[in-house]
Amino acid sequence: MFTSTVEIVKLFVDIKGVGEWTMQMYLIFALGRFDVLAPNDLGVRKGIMKLYGLKEMPTPTQVKNLAEKWHPLETVGTVLYWREKEENHSLMPSTLISSEENEHHPTSPNV
Repeated sequence: MFTSTVEIVKLFVDIKGVGEWTMQMYLIFALGRFDVLAPNDLGVRKGIMKLYGLKEMPTPTQVKNLAEKWHPLETVGTVLYWREKEENHSLMPSTLISSEENEHHPTSPNV
């Protein structure tokens, strides 16, 4: 029987000391689920703000709306936005390929 991420989170948040974020992290890292979104996570929200060039951090509701099109791979978006918020890392297309690789990339003007 398949149980949705939302249903699993609801089962455990009634346990003292176990919150929504804790369950989301458990589902991502311990169970390896791909359909987990952490819309309240500060790192996810900062990553979205950085990637989209927003002046203000998006609300959890805005994060959920943005992530609707990611289903069933919300975890992938969550992890990518964590990476994006890192100061020395960017997921912008030009930074995904090293400068050496970029010289030989089919879309590079140097090809």
